[in-house]
Amino acid sequence: MVASINSPGIGSGLDVKGIVDKLVAVERRPITLLQQQHSSLQARLSSFGLLKSYLGNLGDAATQLSDLPLWRTPRGTSSDPSTVALTTSDGGSTTGGNYSVQVVQLAQGQTVASTPVADATAAVGAGTLHIELGRWPADGGAFVPQDGAAPVDLSFTAGDSLETVRDRINAAQAGLAASLISDASGTRLVVHSTATGAANGFRITAGPGADGTPAPAGLRALAYAPGGADGGTAMRLTQAAQNAHATVNGVAIDAASNVVDGAIAGVTLSLLKAGGDAVNVSLKPDTDAIAKAINGFVGAINDLAKYIAAQTKYDAATKTGAALQGDTTTLQIQKAVRKAMSDPTSASSTFPRLLDIGIKLGSDNLLTIDNTKLQAALANPAELARALGNRTSDSAADGLAVHFKHFAQTLLGTDGLVSTRNQALADSAQRNLDQQAQLESHVTSVQARLLQQYQALDKRMATLSGQSSYVSQQMQLLLKQK
Repeated sequence: MVASINSPGIGSGLDVKGIVDKLVAVERRPITLLQQQHSSLQARLSSFGLLKSYLGNLGDAATQLSDLPLWRTPRGTSSDPSTVALTTSDGGSTTGGNYSVQVVQLAQGQTVASTPVADATAAVGAGTLHIELGRWPADGGAFVPQDGAAPVDLSFTAGDSLETVRDRINAAQAGLAASLISDASGTRLVVHSTATGAANGFRITAGPGADGTPAPAGLRALAYAPGGADGGTAMRLTQAAQNAHATVNGVAIDAASNVVDGAIAGVTLSLLKAGGDAVNVSLKPDTDAIAKAINGFVGAINDLAKYIAAQTKYDAATKTGAALQGDTTTLQIQKAVRKAMSDPTSASSTFPRLLDIGIKLGSDNLLTIDNTKLQAALANPAELARALGNRTSDSAADGLAVHFKHFAQTLLGTDGLVSTRNQALADSAQRNLDQQAQLESHVTSVQARLLQQYQALDKRMATLSGQSSYVSQQMQLLLKQK
């Protein structure tokens, strides 16, 4: 920044400050021009930042419309949701279908209950309960331990009660849960497996304490081990562990859980009730979601088109152009967007153009949607999916939405047109600032030199003025003497 000048003429009356200020102002004219140019560059950079945002929105909308999950996530209905409920996810068919689901048997876990006791706080005695997860064969064969499930041993001392047993089972997190149920006959210990399925049954055996003393009667009463050496059946089986059994279009389905995946692609069945009539599960493409995605896609194209039009316009009344008026990169993008709106795809002979699904280009260069035509296209979802979302190594066979997705990605890529132009503008803005700094330094030097020169001139003129006055005085004295 140039320093201010406060030095008036010393004795000559010369306006040193005024002269130097005017000369420095002339030197500063290139800086003022650079500052104006920098403001214009900053405005373009800001406009390009928003242009990138609009292109990003278009890329996102095109990606959503072209990605498979939109087309393979059906809308499902159940004729009896109290028997079979369902949720859908990616992985289904683009055409849907109807399925008959018959629930034969629900999956459940094993439950056992002890004989009632009068006092739940009474001691059960010292010893151990050995817990194993596994399967009880339907034919009454021997218990088969579950692969990978380590047995759990719970130790009890002489003073531990039924309440202690309940708490230790729950704290062990061994795949079992315990509770106490009381009624007029007393209090029972009820134990059930936390997971359903035939493989999630369990066996409980009573063993000796740390001192080797045989298990007391109180602990033996809490065992469930049919066929064991000690009889081990003091606990009564109230519910056997079993798998869910159902049929889907007559095909048998066996599952450890009542939540069944994979029986129908893209559908999770929740089996809620067994033994009733067959339930019809109907799957159809989610045309509401597809229509919403199409509207979002069209909106993103129009938003980009409107932004470019606003940023490249020229106001004849004020004789001023918008920030990107005349910018060749922006005009190239505008031309490419308009071309892409009408370009065909070879992916579909039924819907080769956006116009064929009801998306048409108006005289204002914006897209509108003919809902009647769009609904007709939505009635053919498989073909519409190809028209919009087809992907191949041949860009001409890419779906219409895929084309716009690649269009946006290419422009915004590291070497893309927008990124390259944005970097060029940023570089120009920095060079402008560097030039301003150099000129500021030059003007400061010029100001100092001019100030020195004019102050020296001022002193010289003051000296000459003094000499002139002296000579004049001497001449007047000589004239008086004559």
